Amino acid sequence: TPRGPSRGTVVVGGPSGERHGLALTMVADLLRSRGWNVSDIGTDVPAESFATAVRDVDQLRAVCIGVTLHESMVEARKAVAAVKKAIAPDVKVFAGGAAVVSEEAARALGADAWARDPRMLLALLASEPVE
Repeated sequence: TPRGPSRGTVVVGGPSGERHGLALTMVADLLRSRGWNVSDIGTDVPAESFATAVRDVDQLRAVCIGVTLHESMVEARKAVAAVKKAIAPDVKVFAGGAAVVSEEAARALGADAWARDPRMLLALLASEPVE
């Protein structure tokens, strides 16, 4: 665990239909190594369960939704919508993974931003204000 104050909490998960959790686990570990508290809720998470997982999270700064299968895009859109209803407007929702191929694809899901890869996610999170 890094020393010093936490940068906040990031929730990481995959929507219904996703079964590839290794990439999410690696992203979660990378975020932890950079001072973030991480709640890795795993894969195959229904939209309403995703929303429940992000409600009332202490110091929530971001939600990251990983989509590796094109077939999961409809469920990813539902997850983003449910999450957006459950969080404060200043909390960002990021979409990434093999099925989210561009900023436009992430925005079509309703996400605030696209994280092409873990490095981009770290850079985007670093640009967010920290209390």
